[in-house]
Amino acid sequence: MQDISDAEWDKFTRSCVEAARYPTNLVYHDTYDHISEGYSERLDEQENRIFVDEAKASLTLRDYDEAVKRFKNITICSNLDLQGYLMGRMLLGRLDPQCRFVFIHAPHSRERLKTTREMLTFALTYHQVIPTFLDFLFPFGKQQYTQDFQFSGFQSEDRLSEDERGLELRQLGRSGRELRVCYNLKSVEVSKGQKEWPWSIRQTAAYHSFDVETGKALWFIIKGDQLMEKRMEAATQAESSIGLKSLSSLAESFSATLQTHLVVFDWCRDHWRWYLNFLEQELHKLTREALLVDLDRHSDRNNTNHSLVVVERTRSSRLSSPPKSASEKAAGSPHRQIKQPPSYPYLQRIPSPEAGAASSFSESQDSLNTDEDFSFGDLQNVQSLEEKANETILVLDTNISTLSQAKLYYREVVISAEFPRDLQTACVRGLAKFERKIGSIIVDLKLQQARTKMLLRLLTDRKNLVSSDPVKALTQDMHEIARKTKQETVSMRIITLVTLFFLPGTFISVSIKFLVRCKVAKIRTDPYEHGYSSVRSGRRWRVT
Repeated sequence: MQDISDAEWDKFTRSCVEAARYPTNLVYHDTYDHISEGYSERLDEQENRIFVDEAKASLTLRDYDEAVKRFKNITICSNLDLQGYLMGRMLLGRLDPQCRFVFIHAPHSRERLKTTREMLTFALTYHQVIPTFLDFLFPFGKQQYTQDFQFSGFQSEDRLSEDERGLELRQLGRSGRELRVCYNLKSVEVSKGQKEWPWSIRQTAAYHSFDVETGKALWFIIKGDQLMEKRMEAATQAESSIGLKSLSSLAESFSATLQTHLVVFDWCRDHWRWYLNFLEQELHKLTREALLVDLDRHSDRNNTNHSLVVVERTRSSRLSSPPKSASEKAAGSPHRQIKQPPSYPYLQRIPSPEAGAASSFSESQDSLNTDEDFSFGDLQNVQSLEEKANETILVLDTNISTLSQAKLYYREVVISAEFPRDLQTACVRGLAKFERKIGSIIVDLKLQQARTKMLLRLLTDRKNLVSSDPVKALTQDMHEIARKTKQETVSMRIITLVTLFFLPGTFISVSIKFLVRCKVAKIRTDPYEHGYSSVRSGRRWRVT
């Protein structure tokens, strides 16, 4: 047994020395080699985007201290300090705490994580974290627009049976029989830096391992800010009442693990109600006028505009026609009468004290009718709201899927044959509470999802309503252009016909006039040569 333990320790130390090659340096894992190599290559490609320089690094560890029975925080700013803290001064290893949190955060959700690649890969190697956890790391880092935001999931890797036991390192208090899970969840949070859009959907990635023999628990939590770190600190305070402070037995450690999961799970349902309220208010701001527009007044206004066009045509025709007598003016013609727009009674009514509310509504209705046109900018804003609603449905759906998988995973793993029987008996009550809490969160998320689907249908209907006005206006403009083009075409045809009708006569008249001038010029040059016949010819031309 000692030889086996020494061999396992040699594998572990060799893996730690090659930490830069993570995850290909892991001793035991269920990931294919080509997938591990792909993870390593992707880390090389995105290193500058995800990690900071060591001068800006700050990694927070929160360990449970057996001596004082409480948690303490340790801030580490370099890879050398991290190695010294984890493995001890002589680098021979030190006993793992009963529970450890490793918090990785950034200044904000779209900035680089405040850790170096060397620090993170050494921490992951030291705790033999499964490679699939990197899938949940890549969406973080510096980015102008969200990248890989739609990715979500729940991954697990169990080493409960003797045949699948991991590294057995008694020096560190590790039995090699562990539950390993990783997942990510998303929630909406208030974004104080965005005044026009004060909400932002953010994510949290978590990795957890639990040793079913020693009860030691490990957590890696990645988030764009320190919110989750603060919540975990509050949950692990000595005066906390949610059950994370007691780790004296295996059953209490497992119960604390389930409670820690619930802290992350409960976060994913925060603020959705208020975010949907905000989306509904924005929708009403953009489309409320479309519902309150007086369509009868809009139709009468169009008729009035058409009548004004008739008046202009009438005035232009009067300029070219002779003046009429007084009797003719009095008689008039039916087609030249102008239809006056109707007057609405509530616009002329004097408000009474009892009718204050009705009067204010009339004034608001009148103000709405003064600006009934909706621009394509309004359509773009409604389209943006529709995209936000679709994004919300996707996030809620992925959260529900992740929670359902976590609930099913713990239900199946506890009843499996490899799970310790004494722990299975002791955690029945805690597991039932865990499942009820997850069920409550799932129900809440489904309610918000149903509300979002209703909002999405309302968005689609309102978008169709708002889009009808600019499209209608565009159609009317096109119709007016076509009408004017038709009028100009008819006018050009008339001008062409008149020109063709008078052109032959004009040509003949000019030709005759030219001949007459030539004849007259000859007579003036030699009047005796032509004599009497020339005079008669000239008279004949004049008669003609």
